[in-house]
Amino acid sequence: MNRRKQAIARLLGVGLGVFLIAGCSAGEAPVVFHDGDLPDVSRATEYGTIGQISADSSAVVVAVLDSKGEVERDAQGFFLVTMRVKEAIRGDVAPESTIVVRSELADPQAPGSPLLASDRTFLLFIAPLDFGDGVRHSEYVVTGYLAGYYVETKAGVFEAIDPERAELPSQVSIATLREQLSHTAN
Repeated sequence: MNRRKQAIARLLGVGLGVFLIAGCSAGEAPVVFHDGDLPDVSRATEYGTIGQISADSSAVVVAVLDSKGEVERDAQGFFLVTMRVKEAIRGDVAPESTIVVRSELADPQAPGSPLLASDRTFLLFIAPLDFGDGVRHSEYVVTGYLAGYYVETKAGVFEAIDPERAELPSQVSIATLREQLSHTAN
């Protein structure tokens, strides 16, 4: 698949992932989606393992909405959400840095607001936005459509928001994630 199609697939993934995570953490009931709730798109890649999705991501981070709460909307309708990286599990993003994540997904509990702008903590598999022009852009997209979105639960584990996540785990702890990634790094 060419780079432009991959970039489009990642952008779609960011958007939908934000939408699905909405109700999964901090003691809230998980969001249940019904036919017609989600865009009808095909996935560029079906990820079967954490190692596979990690390999297609430049970083794996734990992030929250930045304290300034900066959210913009671009001309194409994508949310540009400024997030603070609490922890960098893998990759080239520094802890306590801020990143801009591009997403089209709205929070079903706050229509018109992006899911990533909620008071939740997210585990994100991310890659820089790539239009195939050879330029590294300052925005990130979530890898794998919905597959790269996990939201922290009250129990301290991260729960997948992707209802069609293939073989990826439904929940993962940071310790388990680090263990799995240490085996795929070699």
